[in-house]
Amino acid sequence: MTDRLHWKRFFSEHRPVQFRRWASRSDHYAHDHDFFELVVVTAGAGDHISVDGTRRIAAGDAIFMVPGVWHEYSGCASLGGFDCCFGKEVLYRELAWLSDDPVLSGLLLRNPGSPTHRKPIIGRLDAKSLALLVPLLAAVADPPDGEDGRHRQVRPGDGEQQRLFGALLLALGSLLGALHAAGAKPPVAGASPALQALTRRALALMSEDLTAELSLAGLASSLQASPSLVSRAFRTVVGRSPMAHYGRLRMEQAAMLLLRSELPVAEIAAKVGIFDANYFARRFRAEMGLQPSAYRRRFQDEGGVEIPS
Repeated sequence: MTDRLHWKRFFSEHRPVQFRRWASRSDHYAHDHDFFELVVVTAGAGDHISVDGTRRIAAGDAIFMVPGVWHEYSGCASLGGFDCCFGKEVLYRELAWLSDDPVLSGLLLRNPGSPTHRKPIIGRLDAKSLALLVPLLAAVADPPDGEDGRHRQVRPGDGEQQRLFGALLLALGSLLGALHAAGAKPPVAGASPALQALTRRALALMSEDLTAELSLAGLASSLQASPSLVSRAFRTVVGRSPMAHYGRLRMEQAAMLLLRSELPVAEIAAKVGIFDANYFARRFRAEMGLQPSAYRRRFQDEGGVEIPS
């Protein structure tokens, strides 16, 4: 478990966006993540299982999942490709400008109340898109396990970081192009740029300290906006009230701690600012669908390091 925690710290502090190559993937247990994941399949085939059902995937498919979406792989036959993973933090920093684009922001800031929030988005890339994308992914990706599993350090401002974000934007754009070509309608954010910018600032403040006893009035004061405006922005952009979303962020953090540590449930509850274990269990089940202990048993693997999958 120590290795797993080390990997998580490394990802959040040194690798705001990470690409990893994988090959000959075998069946993989049901799991979720607290980060965004984009999978580009370049070889083989397999069954992708999620709340949306079972779908056979093969070379050319791209799968995008927001934090909290669970999935698994089964019936794999030489399945290979690339994973791109990035933390929610980049949406408030390096990729903050994406909120001005209604399609990209709709894809990344999915409405928690919408029917598609818990479902992966799957598109099929054409040969031209793959020919452009795959060499770039190969250039920025870490090698497969067993070759050299060490992560390259990436520091803000260096050329490597720009290459990583460039590859991420091309991959996201390729997926949106595939959805458009197939006649699918990707999620679209309908809020004005001003409301999106206000929501983005609020989300950044919320993420700073999930143990804080945050109130709508206090949040609005920090943002130098009225409580009614903050509430309207959240309901328009995110689909729920600011305090409901703050509670959701707490439960997502608790879910991460359940899977990536051996801390008792009561201690995890305290780390997200809730000191009544029974209340925490009720809130966790309401958000995540399972009691904390059941969630840990279902999604926590028996191995050490978790890699994006």
